[in-house]
Amino acid sequence: MFLAILALVLLALATLLLNQHRFKFQRQPENPPTIQHWLASQRAIVTFAYAGPSIPLQQKLLLRSQPNSRLVAAFGINNSLTTTSVEVHERFRRTAARLLANNRLRWQLLYTAAEGVLSELIARRSGEMSCNGEGEGPGVGDEVEVMEGKGVEVEKRLEIEKEEEEDLVVVITREINSQWVLEEGLKRLQLVLPDGNGVPLTPEEALGLIMPQYETLWRVVLLTFVTAFHRSQGERRQEITRRAEGVPGCLGDSEKEKSALGLAKEGLRLFPSNKRIYRTGSEPADLERCHRRAEIWGADALEFRPERFDSLTDLQKQAYFPFSIGQHKCPAYAGFGDRMVTMLVVVLGRMLSAEVGVVVFNDEALDADGERLKPLPTGRDDMEGWVLELF
Repeated sequence: MFLAILALVLLALATLLLNQHRFKFQRQPENPPTIQHWLASQRAIVTFAYAGPSIPLQQKLLLRSQPNSRLVAAFGINNSLTTTSVEVHERFRRTAARLLANNRLRWQLLYTAAEGVLSELIARRSGEMSCNGEGEGPGVGDEVEVMEGKGVEVEKRLEIEKEEEEDLVVVITREINSQWVLEEGLKRLQLVLPDGNGVPLTPEEALGLIMPQYETLWRVVLLTFVTAFHRSQGERRQEITRRAEGVPGCLGDSEKEKSALGLAKEGLRLFPSNKRIYRTGSEPADLERCHRRAEIWGADALEFRPERFDSLTDLQKQAYFPFSIGQHKCPAYAGFGDRMVTMLVVVLGRMLSAEVGVVVFNDEALDADGERLKPLPTGRDDMEGWVLELF
């Protein structure tokens, strides 16, 4: 009898305790995920870990290729980003690795070539200004005249675009002509783009290699150049100039190039070529937020400070992956990407700095931002109206 009563008492106590715990649990606020947990979830999307442990390569290619199917529809390319074939994926990576192999002599040659192209563009632009009677003196009146001319030019362009929208046949025929020129150009280009074994690439393979490099570079280079050489002032500008001094000679030398590559790394942090990384069956990984969260990068997270890469914290190292993570990293991650961005930014900075001209954004807020505090927009169309007016 006593044992039965004791059992009932213990059961009642246990029930009471469980109810109390449940009551407390229901009323306790849910703890928000820590920054480490959030970052781990973002990395899990990029590495395919969200889909399960040790999934086969072909399954990973399938999860990656579906969100990139628009590239196939638009350009007809078939590379590692768009294929579900392991063979195509591995061939692409081998070919890209061979083409991206570099040495110090090549960087000097590339720098000289870029400098020559830019010099020609500047000379052509200066000639056009002289023929139009513009830019002959440094007066404010001349600059206003140039700006007014640009305003008329933009207005005319908008009128043309409006007419094209009303007559889609014009747009279609223009695109057909553009695609024809592109196709013919790629056929010629295949003669100078062997796959590493001396076999010319097909036009589709050539475009499959060119498109990722183009998309990776142009926005990063433009935004980094404008930020470093037109938005940075005082001591910040001096720091940037100091880091650029050894380019291009330092490129390829792992010890000498570290300081200079901070320019590219900081540019890729603030302006990653892909803001989001997409995988089928998952929300996209927010790469831009990983690179900009103040909890990770500090109160100055939106400022351009290449020196932060001199000493990253462990959390910052985990949060920085502009070339993706693991075995699916972009082939340019092993030095080529950072060096190319640095070289192009420095060429532009030396020849088109704030001492040579002024960037007109044709954006009221940006043009009025004398303190250079407003972050630059990063959308594809946001930069269409930017103009560099030479003095």
